[in-house]
Amino acid sequence: MSKKAPRLLIVDDDKMMRRVLSDYAWLLGWSSIAASDGGAGYLAAQNERFDAIVTDCHMPRFGGIEMIGRIRAGTGPNADTPMLVVTGMNNEDTQRQAYAAGATAFIVKPVSLDEFRHIVESALSADNGAKTALGSAA
Repeated sequence: MSKKAPRLLIVDDDKMMRRVLSDYAWLLGWSSIAASDGGAGYLAAQNERFDAIVTDCHMPRFGGIEMIGRIRAGTGPNADTPMLVVTGMNNEDTQRQAYAAGATAFIVKPVSLDEFRHIVESALSADNGAKTALGSAA
């Protein structure tokens, strides 16, 4: 019996980054839905179950860290879903805030296809509470 392909929610206000991450998911045989800000991502996460949520930090309405906190605090279908932060903010304070909100992993842009595959697969297979950091030098 074949394993079901992961379904991702990708949240980023940068249209090109949303496209890159969506294309990565497609190349890996995964499906994805894209949202352009934390508000739209939050609404999507309240209405549909995803295998993982990938989000930027700083976006209009509210950012990814706030979105993660709201999803984790709720009882919606993604309260326990792995949540990965993909950001250009390469600093310990942002990383600390992301994990405090409930992020599963933290990735610094730019991110390659191999890095994306590795971090998503690691988050999907990790034990509850496991945290992963992967980053490029800014």
